[in-house]
Amino acid sequence: MCRSSLKILMLTQFLDPTRGGGESMFYQIASELSKRGHKISIIKHKIIGKEYTYNNNNIKVVEVYPAIEHKGRLPASFLQNFLYIINCVRSGLKIIKSEKVHVIHANNYSPVFAGWLISKLTHRPLVVTIHDVASLHGVDFWKKWMRQFGGLSYLKSVIGYIAELLTIRLAKNIHTVSTTSKNDILKLFPWKRKHNLCVIPNGISLEYYDIPDIDEIRYEDEIAFIGRLVFYKNLDVVLKAVSIVPRNNFKLTVLGNGPMRNHWEKLAIEYGVSKKVNFRGYVSHGEKLKVLRRVSALVLPSIFEGFGIVILEAWAFKKPVIVADVSPLNEIVEHGRDGFVADPYNPEEWAKYIKMLLEDRDLARKIGENGCRKLIDQYTVEKTVNKFEQLYKEVVK
Repeated sequence: MCRSSLKILMLTQFLDPTRGGGESMFYQIASELSKRGHKISIIKHKIIGKEYTYNNNNIKVVEVYPAIEHKGRLPASFLQNFLYIINCVRSGLKIIKSEKVHVIHANNYSPVFAGWLISKLTHRPLVVTIHDVASLHGVDFWKKWMRQFGGLSYLKSVIGYIAELLTIRLAKNIHTVSTTSKNDILKLFPWKRKHNLCVIPNGISLEYYDIPDIDEIRYEDEIAFIGRLVFYKNLDVVLKAVSIVPRNNFKLTVLGNGPMRNHWEKLAIEYGVSKKVNFRGYVSHGEKLKVLRRVSALVLPSIFEGFGIVILEAWAFKKPVIVADVSPLNEIVEHGRDGFVADPYNPEEWAKYIKMLLEDRDLARKIGENGCRKLIDQYTVEKTVNKFEQLYKEVVK
């Protein structure tokens, strides 16, 4: 079955053009699909203190209760997730009846359960997005996740572990963002090889990035980290590296918030670099772009990632990246060409690459330009949506 225009129901808990990973991916994909004439209906959480509008006739956004705060992470409350699923199913059934939806696309975790129920009740095909697979690391990962928020509930850790496994098990059409995540799924569920398991890398829409002319891009004595301050972001190694770099006139700007902020602020004091490190918390998209316009490099020391969209954002500004030598980061970044790959537990190695890029601006520019070319060749939202259109039409047949 091939249609020039599809009607797609997308389920996600959060939706934002530039904030977060999965929520910004869904927003940009929906926006690009709508430009191509597809009719998109999106169900999301109602966010306290934020009115949501979308100036696009091809996109309809429905907000469901409970209303929650956007704290930079999915809601941990069982009740909030349960109510979201129930209200999402109710709204989804109404939308499918009125809009004659062809395919359902659910973001990971709670939207998957809602999508599975709607799919079973309406016989519409379901595509599930799995960004990463934390449960490959067992219940211990979930214990660490819970502990950083100030409490350790073994029951919640087990629930998180089982819930993620169920979202993968229930899905017959799985989209994931990297070969690493695909392989992780197959390690847990080898029989998923029989199902539709495809890799479509993330892509960004350059219209959300006010890219300056080449002569306006600067490479100052500054590096940046951008992301949630959670344990697996592994900022410790960069803070230690900053203490090793033999330069007094540079700084590390940290954009983002999270439960590890207090710990890392204290660690910066312990390492004697508190005056070099500026923890700015969550900033607006516009302010983030100002930082990217001027820094000499972006650092991403994460030991666990599904993709790493911030790499693409740095490349959009022709900035080199230094990433941890873990999959899939070391698959996206080509060492020495569009960035550097460093041992996530070796601060001396991070210090070496930071020093190199701060001292050689021509090298930083050259590597950043290589990254920008890769972004345009492989990682734009237009290329991502080309593949989604193909996937949707395959499952609708």
